[in-house]
Amino acid sequence: MHSKTIKKNFSQKNKLIHNKYLKMEGYDFDGTLFKTNKLHIMSWNKALKYMHINLNIINLPNICGSNYLKIAHDIHKHLISHNIGSEISKEKFVESLCEAKARFILEATTKDIIIITKTINIILSKKTNAKIIISNNRFDFIIHCLKKKRLLKYFSYLICQDYAYCVKTREKIGTTGKIKPEIEAYCKASDYFKLPQIQIYYGNDETDQNFANRLKCKFVLID
Repeated sequence: MHSKTIKKNFSQKNKLIHNKYLKMEGYDFDGTLFKTNKLHIMSWNKALKYMHINLNIINLPNICGSNYLKIAHDIHKHLISHNIGSEISKEKFVESLCEAKARFILEATTKDIIIITKTINIILSKKTNAKIIISNNRFDFIIHCLKKKRLLKYFSYLICQDYAYCVKTREKIGTTGKIKPEIEAYCKASDYFKLPQIQIYYGNDETDQNFANRLKCKFVLID
């Protein structure tokens, strides 16, 4: 089948998916749907140990968020500033550390993954609204957590740091552009899937609030 025809068919399916909903709701992932901080720390430490570096990132200042590349660069900067060298280049170090981190975090079990009950109750109470996750985290980890907790069925789309995904059609496209609080990556995915405007966005920090403000939608703080 011709690629244009395939894309048209997916577009038609996407329209059918979201047209039946009354509203579109957006949700952050880390700290809003799941308590993931311990999982990130654990996987970064395992990745460092894998690379023969004895370091606990909980002791590092200003190491936060879910942007793997930024954190890996910050870790490398810390190591260099403390005269802890590496036999490989900075680029190779960052790439290897991110790959190891991504692999280890997927070892999280159902017991390890902790939901935020307040947000889940909101989701369950608004079954007529389409729900989208918009996160700076990676697709593999997000879908891993959702499947482990049997929550994937409640969401129509996932817009992640690396991919955007339609749950119904299982179409996945690479995302490019600046991540939250910038709206560039979201807008590209939204244009591709022909998504309507988000009316409300649930998040847990200033980055999420700035993102909602740029989308000109209502923001609800989950604390």
